Order: sequence, then C-alpha cells, then structure tokens
Amino acid sequence: MNKTLPHRNLIRFVGRSVLVLIGVFALPILSTSQASATDGPKKVLIFSSEDHYVPAIILINQSIRATMKNGSPSPIQFFYEAQDSFRISSDKYEKEFVELLRRKYDGEQLDLIYALGPSPLRFLLKYQNALFPKTPIVFVVTDLSRIQDLDLGTNVTGVAGTVELRPTLDIALALHPPTKQVVVVAGNAPIDRALAEQAQREFSSYESGIEFTYLMGLPLDELKGKLARLPERSVVFYLAINSDNAARIYTNPEVLALLVPTSSAPIYGTTQVYMGTGIVGGRLIDYEGLGTHAAEMGLRILAGERPQNIPSQAMPSTTMFDWKALQRWGIDENKLPAGSVVRFRQPTFWEQYKWRVVGAISLFILQALLIVGLLINRARRRRAEEASKASEVRYRNVVETQTELICRFKPDTTLTFVNDAYCRHFGKTREQLIGTRYADYIPEHARGAAITHVTSLIENRRSETYEHEVVLPNGARGWQQWVDHVVTPTNGHGVELQGIGRDITERRRAEEELRLSESRFRIMADNAPVMIWIAGPDKLCSYFNQGWLTFTGRTLDEELGNGWTQGVLSEDYIRCLDTHEAAFDRREPFKMEFRLRRADGEFRWVYDIGTPRFSAAGEFLGYIGSCIDIADRKEAEEALRMAHEEVNKLKNQLEEENIYLQEEIKLAHNVDEIIGESNAIKYVLFKIEQVAATDSTVLILGETGTGKELVARAIHSQSLRSDRPLVKVNCAALSASLIESELFGHEKGAFTGAAARKMGRFELADGATIFLDEVGELPLELQPKLLRIIQEGEFERLGSSKTIKVDVRIIAATNRNMKLEVENGRFREDLWYRLNVFPITVPPLRQRTEDIPPMVERFVRTRSKKLGKGIKSIPAATLKNLQTYSWPGNVRELENVIERGVINSTSPVLHITDQFTQAAPSELPKNQNLQQVEKEHITKVLDQTSWRIEGASGAARILDLNPSTLRTRMTKLGIQKSIRRAAGKN
Repeated sequence: MNKTLPHRNLIRFVGRSVLVLIGVFALPILSTSQASATDGPKKVLIFSSEDHYVPAIILINQSIRATMKNGSPSPIQFFYEAQDSFRISSDKYEKEFVELLRRKYDGEQLDLIYALGPSPLRFLLKYQNALFPKTPIVFVVTDLSRIQDLDLGTNVTGVAGTVELRPTLDIALALHPPTKQVVVVAGNAPIDRALAEQAQREFSSYESGIEFTYLMGLPLDELKGKLARLPERSVVFYLAINSDNAARIYTNPEVLALLVPTSSAPIYGTTQVYMGTGIVGGRLIDYEGLGTHAAEMGLRILAGERPQNIPSQAMPSTTMFDWKALQRWGIDENKLPAGSVVRFRQPTFWEQYKWRVVGAISLFILQALLIVGLLINRARRRRAEEASKASEVRYRNVVETQTELICRFKPDTTLTFVNDAYCRHFGKTREQLIGTRYADYIPEHARGAAITHVTSLIENRRSETYEHEVVLPNGARGWQQWVDHVVTPTNGHGVELQGIGRDITERRRAEEELRLSESRFRIMADNAPVMIWIAGPDKLCSYFNQGWLTFTGRTLDEELGNGWTQGVLSEDYIRCLDTHEAAFDRREPFKMEFRLRRADGEFRWVYDIGTPRFSAAGEFLGYIGSCIDIADRKEAEEALRMAHEEVNKLKNQLEEENIYLQEEIKLAHNVDEIIGESNAIKYVLFKIEQVAATDSTVLILGETGTGKELVARAIHSQSLRSDRPLVKVNCAALSASLIESELFGHEKGAFTGAAARKMGRFELADGATIFLDEVGELPLELQPKLLRIIQEGEFERLGSSKTIKVDVRIIAATNRNMKLEVENGRFREDLWYRLNVFPITVPPLRQRTEDIPPMVERFVRTRSKKLGKGIKSIPAATLKNLQTYSWPGNVRELENVIERGVINSTSPVLHITDQFTQAAPSELPKNQNLQQVEKEHITKVLDQTSWRIEGASGAARILDLNPSTLRTRMTKLGIQKSIRRAAGKN
C-alpha cells in the first residue's frame, strides 16, 4: 500500500497538469468563439488636455484602458487625441484642430468619448454637433469647481476628484508634533495660483499657532536652497509647480525629485503622481481610482445605459504614504490614520523569500524524482564553470586592453581589481595598488563627498557619473571622471562597486580658462558704456551686463529668458520680436529700434544691434548684441521733421496766399475808401472802430450795392491781423458742389477732377480774416461745418479724416432778412446767433443823400483820370437830380451812372444822359412772400432784356448782379425761359 502511494500521487499530479494545459489551450478558443459571437469592436476616443507623457494622464489612461478591456464583452478600439493646451493656447490653432478632427474621424462612428480635463470638455461641448453628434461623453477632472460654469446637457456624465488640503495638513501636524512652521510651495501657473489661494483660505484658522510661509514661483535652484535651510519643526506642503516666474515649464515629479533629497523637512503633497518622488504622502487625489470609476461608467453606457441616468460623482481622495519616506523621517506606521495605503514597502524576509521556501520544500519532496536531473545539472554546471573561467579570461583580456581606467572596490574604497591603464596612470604595479584605498589619492577636502557618493550608490543602486580631483604619487594634481555602479562581488560575499574612468585634467583646465575668460568678459562688459546682452540657440537671453540692468532697474533673473520683453513698449512688441526671431531663423546680423522702459518708468528709444556667434567648428551658439540710448537723437529727428512740416505748411500757405493776392489784385475796386459825412455813415465808421481791434465775429447787413465789402476791408485794415490778407469768399457765386471744396479744401482724388490737393479758404486764412459775402446763400448742408469752425476752430478737408485747427476771424455779409430765413428753415438758428455777435447795418444811399455830392466828385475825378477825360465841373442841376433819385442799386448804381456820364461827356462839364424818373410804386399782390416777389422781379427784368443775362444791356447789369450769381438765383427760384414764354402765350 505504501509503495503504490507515490505512484498514485504522481498520476494525480500528471492528470491535474493535463487538465490545466487543456484549460490554457482551450481558453483562447473559447474567447475567440465568444468574441466572434458579439458585435464588432467598440470605438472609444480618449481626448486629453495634455500629451500622454504627463504622469496624471498616464495613470488615468492606463486605468481606463485596463478596466474597459477586462470588463467589456466586445473588443474595444481606442483612439487618442491631445490638445497640449498647457504649453500652447488652443486659441492659436482651434479652427485648424477642429477641421483636422472632422476630417480624421469622418465616417468613424465613435461609441464613447472620454474628456480628460476641463479644457477638452469645453472644446467638445463647443464643437460636439460639428464633430461627434450624439456621442456620449464621460469627463474626468480633478475638481468639479473647474467646470461648474458649463451646461453639460443630458449626454454628458463623469467623475471628479477632490482637492483636500486641510486633511493633509491635519495628518502632517499629527505626525510631527509640535510643528512651528509650515512652508507652502507653489508655482506661477494659473492652476498653481488657484491652489495657493485655496490653501490660504483653508489654512487661515491655523495661523494663530503656526507660522505659514508661501514660496511662489521661485526658480528651482533658489527654492532648493531655501528648503535645505529650513529650521527644525518645519513641514513642507507642496501644492504644484507647473511654471515659475520666468515662465519655465516643469513637470511636478521632476521638480520633487530635485527638492526632496536636499529638503531639511518632510514634504506632503496633493496628488497620487507625487508618490515615489520621496514625499511622505497625505490625502491625495487617486488618479487610478478616477480612471477606474470613469471606465465603469463607460462600460455602463456601452451596455446601453443612458448618460443622464448615471449621475456625475466626486470621488474622495485616498490617504497614501511612501514607506521609504516614513523610514527616512522616523514616522511610526501605527500612528497613520486608519485605512491608509502604504506604498513602496520593502518586503520582509518571509514576504521576499516565501515562494523560495515553498519551492525548496517542494524540491525536497520531489528530490527522489529529480536525482537524475541533478546529476545532469551538475555536469552542465561543471561545463558552465569552465565556460565562466574562459569568459573571465576573455573579460580580463578585454579589460586589460582598454585605455579607460577600470577598477573594482569595496564600500570603503579599498581596491580589489585594477587594469593596466589604471596602473600606468598612477605609476604603480597592480600588487602595489590592490588593497589600498583609492580615496587616499583624493585631496582631503573632497574625500567626504566621495564616500557619500559611494554610500548613495549602495543605498540606491544605479549607474552615476562622478568627477573628483586626484593627487598622483608624483605630486601632480589632475581630475578624473568615473561611471560607478554596484556589481556582484567576485567572492560572492559583501558589496563591491566597479568604476570606469578617464583623465579629464585637460578638459577641466580648458573649462577653468573659459571660466576666467568669461569672468574677464563680464568685468569688461559691466564697465562698458553700452548695454550688452547674450542669447543662446533657443532664442532665450542668458546674460545682460550691468549697464542694461542699471538702465531697466530690474534684476538679472527678471530679465533672463524672455523677461526683457516686459520692458518693451506694447506698440513696438510684435515688431521687435518678429525682427529678433527672423534674424535667429536666418542666423544673420540685425539692427532695430524700439522703446524700452527705463528704471524711472520713462520709455526711451534704443538702437539694438545683434550678431550671430559660431564655434570654431561652425556650430551656431546664439547671438551677442548691444544697445544704446538714442532717445535724444530721436527727439532731434522728430523736432527736425516737425520743423520741415511747419516749413512746408508755411510754404504752401504762402504760395496759396500769393495766388489769392494775385487774383485779388486783378479785381477792380471802384471804391477806395468809405466816403461821406452823414450821421448814418459816421455811425457805421464808429462801429468799425469799436470792433476792429477785437477778434469778434462781425455780421454786415445792408442792401445790394451799399458797400458791405468796403466795410469788411475797413474792419480788417484796422485789426491786429492787418499784416495778413483779407480772404474773400462769395457764397452766392459758387455752386453747392464747389463751395465746400472752396471753403475747406480737398485731397487728391476726393472727387472727380481733384487732380491735386488744394488748401481751402479757411486754411488759407489761418491767422488772418475771412470775409463770407452773401452768407445767407450758404447751402444748408454746409452750415454745420461753418458752425463747427466758429465754435471749435477745426474742420477736415474733403476726402481726409485729419482734423485741421485754424485761428480765423470771420466777417460775414448778407442782403437778406436773416430772421425770416431762419423762420423759413433755410438758415440754421444756432449759426445765425453765432454770426450775429456784432451786427453792422450799412444804410442805403437814399437814407444819406447828403453824401451823394462828395461821392459824385470822387467818382468823376477817378473815372476821368482812368478814361482820359478832362471834366472839371458838375452842374448843380445834375447834383440835385442825383440827390432826388431813390437809388435802388445804391452806391454801385451811382458809380455806374457816373462812369457812363464821364464816357458820354465831350466837354469839361459832366453830362448825365440817364433819365431819373421815379417809377410809380406798384402794388404788390397780397399774401406774397419775399422769395415770390424776388422771383417776379427777376422774371420781369429778364422779359425786358429778352432773357439776355450778360452784356451791357443784360439782366445781370440791370440787377447789379454777377452773371453766375443771377444764374444761381434763377435755378434756386425755379425761373426757366420756356415756362415763362408758355405762360405768356396763355
């Protein structure tokens, strides 16, 4: 019975093994058949805010993929897209990205979309209808508050983490009593600042008993130094550093890997991705849990459940600790909160070797069956040992022929093996070197660091490069570079390390010479009278001399990188960077001018010259440049430019004045001065004297031919502007389409026929006086522009948007009843009040008949001289007849009558041929306004002259009007020759 028992056990063992093998081989067949029975693969898009290298994204992505693959009855095909929104704003490429996704997934029917982060969720909600209509979305975010402003709709659900800062602080204070100082570390990215603000709110209740210090956005070297010098009873609370004040971008694990080893206080964190970097732990966001929970939601949706029936959830954080950090800071695991997860625990002997023990027992039970195998293995081992010896011989041959220094040593640096190159370098035999400590060849001040380096390699086994100074037996000093790592000892006991080194003495000397050269350069540069900068191949500035820093008033750290651009004036910023980057891309010298903020806040023009730098081998090293302050030169150039503009303006004005004066000289003025001794004319002269010395606007009223222009010239000649010309504009002599250009000027091409720019009369009259004759004829649409000039002294040329300022005194004249014009809506009331500042009414000739004799004498004398007549006397009867006539044409009519008399006189006595019969006053039709009366009168005169307008017997001569003025009035009143004749026939 006992003899058959082992055979039965063996049979059972073989039978069980066969069943296991059948199961192993049958499982793929069953899985294949099951998969073939289901539908096609489910298509799932994972849409992330960052690239897949970000640690948090890696954990969530892995959890989602693993959970869904294990829980889905159908195969799943995953797609992955990333915005990379942390480094580059999506606004820069959003439209192109949408078009790319549309084209990429055109025809692909996605079953589910995961949005990892707020940014992709916002993007998907914005463009879902255009890209993935009706596709369910499951979001994964670290905090629901970051998406609380979004309208998720019915087709979106998801899971969020919880940022729990206060519980982590409570845990830290409980594990480190009594803590006196808490140092909160954060970066300068928006999410970093948001976490810092949350910490300040949640930690405010602790500040009465604990000192809180916030280190925000510091460079890593400075932050590393501060954490290494913390006083006792301090705790560090690490929030996040995604970027610092210089806009340098980091990943948090790499930052913690630099800070933790040198920190003099334990560090606690906020998320799972910080685990393994050396932090103690805390109440951490569990990204693996978030991914698993999101995957479970996705499986429910793929199984047919609607997203609106799956409520969004906020998952609590998990209390986690790093076993190695607990050991480093002497924290007892029994004091950890209940339910805490301890990771990276080093196993006990049983945990580490239990399967070996079980295996040894199993081997002991089966040793009877394996004796043959052991014998075979012994033979194989013997052959392996022989091969190992041969391999060792080959290894030594290879090692001995190497030019690098190779050695093995114990933790106390005692040498156990050296190669020939090592012996030659130190000038000793192998027997002399083995057994000695290589640390003895290191200067005393550097030995401690070398021993620490060896200890660190033993505690954390890795390969590491190390450089140290060495003193050779002959007394010469040099430098060596070693790559050291822990190896299996030759005797199988203890710990040994192996190093491969080389002599770097010449390189270190070259580096020292370069350092001294750089030091001399910096001294020279800091004392140079110009601002000097240096940039690397990455276009970021790495140096500014003291001249630059003194000019800007900023520190070197603030200016490094792209920090210097903060001082560039916003108007010059884009142009400056474009020039800088374009030159870098072409690697050619550049010159540019821009405005840079000085230490006192003033923006100064600087002239910047940049030159590319190349190594001896032709490698591009970056740029070196210099700047000088050219603000004084720019001010001088600007002053010179303005002076040129002023000279050109005066030149143009003088040319226009010259043209205008030449035109004025061509005009015949029949009256040289105001003639008369009547009270009426004396009152006019008194008013002229009153207003002439001022700059007030004057409105001259009076009938046609009373001498309104003469009054205007008298006012100007007695004013302070008399050294400049009186610029005259007859508002009735120009058509509505031309008067605007005449008054305000026009630019080239402003209208058809505008072949060149023209100065207007107001611009010509700048500093002088302008006379607007017949101002009542000014078109209604131009009156606002005239009002603006009177009120504000500014206008724009036709076709130009540039405002021109002028200082012009305005004198206007009209023969119309302006109050009636205002009442009838033909003249603006506000403009009327602006013009009617100082009115002067010139009396008609019939109201000052006593002035007719002196006028006749003056007219006879001037016309006789002009026409070559010798008229010596004027009959009294003639003067009497002239004084009894009503003179509807006033002084102008009198002047014309005298001139005709001088022409007709053949003796020294004036002979007047005109018949001065007073026309019987015709009774005007009732209910007829002034415009109707004027129209009737002009029509009658035209009928008398057979509709001749110009010439000695034309209607314009009888009405004492300019022919163009008469035509304008006929058009305005609607007088036409054909209509009048038709009316006469009826």
